[in-house]
Amino acid sequence: MRKSFLTSLLLLTLLAACAPAGPATLRVMTHDSFAVSEPVVRQFEEEHNVKVEFLKSGDGGSALNRAILTKDNPQADLLYGVDNTFLSRALAADIFEPYPSPALDQVFPELILDPEFRALPVDFGDVCINYDKAYFEKNGLTVPQSLADLTKPEYKGLLVVENPATSTPGLAFLLATIAEYGDPGYLDYWRQLRANGVVVVNDWNAAYYQLLRFLGQGSAADGRFLRHQPGRRGDLRQPTAQRSAHRQHHRPQHLLPPGRVCRHSQRHAQPQACRAVR
Repeated sequence: MRKSFLTSLLLLTLLAACAPAGPATLRVMTHDSFAVSEPVVRQFEEEHNVKVEFLKSGDGGSALNRAILTKDNPQADLLYGVDNTFLSRALAADIFEPYPSPALDQVFPELILDPEFRALPVDFGDVCINYDKAYFEKNGLTVPQSLADLTKPEYKGLLVVENPATSTPGLAFLLATIAEYGDPGYLDYWRQLRANGVVVVNDWNAAYYQLLRFLGQGSAADGRFLRHQPGRRGDLRQPTAQRSAHRQHHRPQHLLPPGRVCRHSQRHAQPQACRAVR
C-alpha cells in the first residue's frame, strides 16, 4: 500500500511540474470550538501558497476518534486539539508522523511530552468551573471551593460537565476526581454527584452555549449555573532572556497549584473551583 501511495505521489509531483503552480490544499481537523481570525489564515495562506480548510469534528475526543477511525484513509493533513488527557490514545493508534519542529527550542522541555515529536505542544491552560455571578448573588449562594462542595444540597441540579469519552475538559475533570479520591473512591464521589443532579453533555459547546441559551429562555434547564470548561491558556514560548527564570518558577509542580489542571502536563490536580461568568 505504501509503494502505491509513493508511486502516485511521484506521478502527481511530475504532473504538477508541468502545470502552473497553484496553492495546495491544507486540511486541518480540529474541535468545534477552535477559532482563528480570517486575517491570520489569509496571511498564512499567502506566505505558504496554500488554501487552508478546517474540518471541525466535535469535541477534542470526538475529533481524535474520527482521526483514528479514518487513519487508513486520512481526511486531513493535520490534527489540532489533542491534549495530554488523550495523547496516549493518539500515540498508541500511530496516526502521527514525527516532526521535530525548529520552534521546539523555544518550548519549555517539561511540556514536550512525546520524545519522538509526533505531537507538538501548542499551549497550556487550566480547567475550571464557571459560575453565574448574578444567579449566585440573587440566591444568596456562596461559591463552591472544592470538589466535595459540589455534592452539597445547595448546589443540587446546578452542575453541568462534559462526557469524558468525547470531551477533553470532561476527561480532565474525571481525572481530577480520580486524583482527589483515588480508585475506586472516585466512583463513590460520582454517585454523589449523580444523586445531586449533575448533568453530563457531549461537549463543551453544549455545556456552555446551549444550556446557557436554554437558561435565557427559562426552560426546564433553569438553575444549572455551574459549567465546567477550559480556563486560561498560556503561551508555551518566552523570550530567550526570560526563559531560564520562567523554568525556575514554573516547573510542573508550580503549574499545578491546588485547583489547577495543566492542559499539557501528565499531572492532574483538583480543578480550579470556580470562575465568574459576567
